[in-house]
Amino acid sequence: MDILITLSPVELERLLITIESSQQVHRRNQYFLWSQGALQSFLPHDVLVFGHGEYGTPNFRCEVLARNNSWEDRALHGELNRLVQMMVDSWQNGGHLPRLFTAINDASNPGDCAISHALNRLGLGHALAHGAKEFPGDCSGFFVFMRMAEAPGRRHAYFAEMLMPYLHTTLHRMLQLEKTLPEHRL
Repeated sequence: MDILITLSPVELERLLITIESSQQVHRRNQYFLWSQGALQSFLPHDVLVFGHGEYGTPNFRCEVLARNNSWEDRALHGELNRLVQMMVDSWQNGGHLPRLFTAINDASNPGDCAISHALNRLGLGHALAHGAKEFPGDCSGFFVFMRMAEAPGRRHAYFAEMLMPYLHTTLHRMLQLEKTLPEHRL
């Protein structure tokens, strides 16, 4: 039986702040600050990976927003790209619903065992992955929240669905500005 998820008055206020502050994001450093600030109330994480481009093609690129720059290592970034592609596949095969991953292998879903193993091996802990299915081609957007303090649950999935339009629009606003003003990329 599905249980209705409701927001407290404080959560509603935080949601409005999160949505409103997303409108002020135009640059990569602002996206990072937004993801590490307002967005933390709903999807707490240490590492955010966003993918853009056409799913399943070489044009699909993953980028990392994290507090440290260890992800600039090419080998590590290659492993992360493979992990995100597995998550995209899981998301697409799972009906485009938010996917919840724990760093603990779950034998009930063999396809996700490889993802859990990779999260564990890379020290990325629990993760939540969700994308914008309504925007195929170069306008796609996929988001993976990693190193979540606790295993993500139904509330996290609900928040990911609710915030997806803002995550996606904000990402593409930033990417579009970077195309027109490349010197402003951080």
